[in-house]
Amino acid sequence: MNNEIKKSRFNAIDGVIILLVILCLVAIAYKAITFDENSVNSNLKEYRIHFKVDDISSSSYDYFVKGDTLRIKSSGRVLGKLEGINQHLPAVGAYNENGGKVLYPSIENPTIYNDTRYSLSGYVTVKGEMTENGFLLNGDYYIASNTSLYVISEHIETEIRIIDIIEK
Repeated sequence: MNNEIKKSRFNAIDGVIILLVILCLVAIAYKAITFDENSVNSNLKEYRIHFKVDDISSSSYDYFVKGDTLRIKSSGRVLGKLEGINQHLPAVGAYNENGGKVLYPSIENPTIYNDTRYSLSGYVTVKGEMTENGFLLNGDYYIASNTSLYVISEHIETEIRIIDIIEK
């Protein structure tokens, strides 16, 4: 029997393979470091979504803070940045026998159990694209007028109803 041990030698093909692996790792690292989400969605424009909350307590009204980022609760997607509240009115509590609106009463010392209810409207600045199929939020999620969304922010969690979507 032959007990000779063969030694492997480094040759040009080994060098080329090592060089290709290093180049692939460098390219992946470069792409990860320089990835910019704005460049991927560069064709998206700014839009303003007007929304309405039909029934909210007066104590919760103050938690709509301008500048907060609103997220869609079910998916965690960013909806947009809350720009402001246009108005808040006492919400309709009932209707009388003539069909007139009976508003929730104003209470002198409201608590969390008996505070006045409000209806409010506001607007959110979002990025998206208006397509022939509807509004594409952030390039990947369709929304439309009269759609209800559960949203969360740093301060509040509530349901909003989209009233209008217009280009900013």
